[in-house]
Amino acid sequence: MWNRVYARRGIFNLIFAGLLLVAFGLALFWTGPHVYRYLTYGRHAAKVEFYVAPICDAAEHPVAVQVINNSSKTIEKVFFVLSAKQPGYSDNVAWAESSNDKILKPGEAWTSCYAARTFGQHDPKALKWKMESWFVTFE
Repeated sequence: MWNRVYARRGIFNLIFAGLLLVAFGLALFWTGPHVYRYLTYGRHAAKVEFYVAPICDAAEHPVAVQVINNSSKTIEKVFFVLSAKQPGYSDNVAWAESSNDKILKPGEAWTSCYAARTFGQHDPKALKWKMESWFVTFE
């Protein structure tokens, strides 16, 4: 009789261990790509800083974008989308999108002026600009 009890307990333990192993494998399968992306891209991209201001003198390129590479990797290319609102309003009245292939080593910064499309007659220098979205590729 004791042999049957221990045999059932052994089978139960094997099934439980198998289910636990499958659950661990599924968890690793689902979280693995996210952890890999964070380690290879996310933590580096989080250290890249962007500043946007309508300070350029050229009327056709009024918006300055500064990129500062505070990561430990070299930036190969930057893509970004800017938007602008009138102070006190919520609708976007201007936007700009661009990419730049200026290579920035760790610690370097770079500034350039970009054109912007406005909806209606708005002075780009009177608008409140922000970085809507961005993407960086590293070497």
